[in-house]
Amino acid sequence: MAGSIRCISKMNLSLLTSNITRQFISNGCRTLYTDASMGMVDYRNIRSVFLKKYEIGIDAFRTKLQTIAVSDKDMVFTEDLKAILHLVEKTPEEVDLLEKLLKKYVTQNSELRFGSFKFGPVVMRTLHYLNEPNLAKQLFLNADFDSFFDQLTSYMILLDLLYENQMYTDILEVYDKIKTKFVNGIVHPKLAINVLGMACYKANTPESFEYGLQICKDLNERGSTPLRRFMAAIGALAINQNKPEIAMELVAQCRTPDYISIRCIKIMALADMDKIDDILIHFQESLRRGLPERNQYYIDAIEKVKAAAARLNMGENSEIYEIIQTLADRGYVYKMTLAEHISQPIEAFKRANNPAEYQDQGWGDNSNMNYEKRTNSSRYRQSSGASSFTKRYSSG
Repeated sequence: MAGSIRCISKMNLSLLTSNITRQFISNGCRTLYTDASMGMVDYRNIRSVFLKKYEIGIDAFRTKLQTIAVSDKDMVFTEDLKAILHLVEKTPEEVDLLEKLLKKYVTQNSELRFGSFKFGPVVMRTLHYLNEPNLAKQLFLNADFDSFFDQLTSYMILLDLLYENQMYTDILEVYDKIKTKFVNGIVHPKLAINVLGMACYKANTPESFEYGLQICKDLNERGSTPLRRFMAAIGALAINQNKPEIAMELVAQCRTPDYISIRCIKIMALADMDKIDDILIHFQESLRRGLPERNQYYIDAIEKVKAAAARLNMGENSEIYEIIQTLADRGYVYKMTLAEHISQPIEAFKRANNPAEYQDQGWGDNSNMNYEKRTNSSRYRQSSGASSFTKRYSSG
């Protein structure tokens, strides 16, 4: 993930790459997690399998489901629901049918449902594919679906969908419920809190700032390890809210102060407080360390320092301007902004040698870790012939 300077070093990103990234963001990409992380790539593949299977008779199948949806006697069967989740198209009629079937399925006699198939993530992938954020939020907040969406992956996909549609206040509302669900003993799941931090940052209001600070306080009171990406988002928000002193306190909680995002937030906060002498110390330390690719600063952090120097009427021959020029000449200034950095899509994954990491760190849920490979694999292969689609989801 490009969230750390180590990754920047390993990937040897060039100026061309950063220009492409900025163009990618400016062209309207607002998704926070990659498609692979959310399982959307495999979901689309399996849609193709179902569409081929039902190529003949799909109209009759939909007519059957429409009858079931309004019937007091007929049940919604698991296999039918699996199928329609991969066949539904974005039309008012089909989305309405899907909603009716889902609501009927969760309220019908649970004693007649067997197996361990977890529908939550699949439903959220379907709604993400259809770009139906309002329906996804409505179902999640519906008390009848409380156990239906008890998977960390469901949270991630729902929040990403809301984020992609710039529904930042809605993310805060959804997160209020996530905190109470305590799935796998986790109050603040990492997959969810990363989106929350960015929602607070994008909203950029006093209310979202206060919400983010309250989460930071709760994490601290629980003795949780500060999550760098979340703390970076709230720290950057503190800068935007003209609270540099709070930004300094937030980044001080991070155990990885050498990450470029944390380093730049600190410099920006010092610049807003006109602490040029402190900035000089940090710049000099970076030069002493060498290895520019591991000690870089984003361009907007440098611009803030220049603005502070101008406010203090420091001449162009002053030490601060000289060291800024040295940093630029030696490759310590990276042609990207902090906002572009923290908005980049996340590739969520777990380490292969630590299966418990999903549980301990809130990365995902064991119960639905692999869309095809785990508990659901045989059902999909038997019902759809999807034997060639048994790839792992990279996030769970």
